[in-house]
Amino acid sequence: MATRSSSRIFSYNGKVLEDPVPNEPVKKAMEILSVMHPELNNAVLKGPTVGRDGVKHYKIEKRVGNFN
Repeated sequence: MATRSSSRIFSYNGKVLEDPVPNEPVKKAMEILSVMHPELNNAVLKGPTVGRDGVKHYKIEKRVGNFN
């Protein structure tokens, strides 16, 4: 049985992105993920939903429309 080192998982465009800083706020995790995936700079974070395993699942979506 595998255990998770993270209590949060981020999904984007069909990919699962592991939490780079599980002990930091979600905003900090998004900042770091945005460095690795620049397209996330203009993305919208949805969630969390909590799975049966207690892991918080966040969905990252592309922002559509006017950014002003």
